Amino acid sequence: METRGPRILSRDFSPGFSVNNMYKDLLAVMKLADECGVCVPAASISLEILRSARTHGKGDMDSCSVVTVLENMADVRVS
Repeated sequence: METRGPRILSRDFSPGFSVNNMYKDLLAVMKLADECGVCVPAASISLEILRSARTHGKGDMDSCSVVTVLENMADVRVS
């Protein structure tokens, strides 16, 4: 949060590590977890939040843009 917090508060979602990249990596983690029979519920939730960000056109934005998905779900704005 040392680097993400300020970017979230300033609404700076310019690409660093994109939602698309994080989604791809987490999908690989989920595949490996499945192959090993490991339950990773927090990762599953994170993948769905990333999927929602991608669905809403945020795939090329920085991964901290997922805060907008959470804001929409909670009907609040982080500030």
